[in-house]
Amino acid sequence: MDFSVESTLRLDLDLEGFNNKEFLNICAEIFQLNLRYLVIKKKEEMYAIFPYFFKYKYGLKIVVKPAIQYYQPILFLFEEHKRVNENEKIKSQIMSVIAKFFQKEFFYFETNFPPEIYDVRALSNHIYNITPLYTYQIDLKENHLENFHSSVRKAIKKAIKNKIKFEEKYDLDKFIFLHNLTFKRQKKTFPVSDKKLKKLLSYLESKKLIRQFNVKFEDNVVASRLVVYDLQKRIVFDFLAATNPELNYLGINSYLIYKVIENLKQDFDFFDLCGANIPKIAEFKSHFDGR
Repeated sequence: MDFSVESTLRLDLDLEGFNNKEFLNICAEIFQLNLRYLVIKKKEEMYAIFPYFFKYKYGLKIVVKPAIQYYQPILFLFEEHKRVNENEKIKSQIMSVIAKFFQKEFFYFETNFPPEIYDVRALSNHIYNITPLYTYQIDLKENHLENFHSSVRKAIKKAIKNKIKFEEKYDLDKFIFLHNLTFKRQKKTFPVSDKKLKKLLSYLESKKLIRQFNVKFEDNVVASRLVVYDLQKRIVFDFLAATNPELNYLGINSYLIYKVIENLKQDFDFFDLCGANIPKIAEFKSHFDGR
């Protein structure tokens, strides 16, 4: 199957989730990156679209992944066949075309593909260095509190006993304050300044590209999660999280995730927790009846 490849600045197509055009544009601005759309076609029919970011380093063109865009999804547009193997064959061919393009045009290529792109043979055949990453996805249709780990159920009961309250409300200043507390405790530095993060989140809020969920103790926000959603695919991505580490003993994190899950069930099918690569975090995320 002969595919053609075109790298373009603009795309007249409405994408959602991490591939939303407005989300991508603000990422490019904040991180001072060049945004392009790689379009894979057969004749004049579009088969796939892959938005990517690049910059120049020491005069060399390199493809990079912005820290806040956890996945760089490939949007497959071809009409699927009844035979699953035939669909996978076409996807593999598309991946091979993508691999060839970046190998030819760029000095360095880095990306995080989402879980549905699991066949990476086309990349390995082109000698790309591939590192497996892990996440937990929660099936919102099948998720039940009684299937949570006992430690999480205990934490939720503790939060209820301590009268922790849940809300969906934008309070970006409070989120950034808690975000700094979280990173300070971890002795890490977030790759974006408070000023740039505020600009980014304010923009995403104004465009209704994110939702913010909070829990409050004694009328103060003590933990918060921002999510990015894709209504077309009916999936939500756990974008950024922040908490007051000194109040973890109240069960606030477990209670917050539980309430977010319950809140999302009506409109979405899956909740992707976006990452389970650090053992301690992976252990915590495994407790919410995900896969």
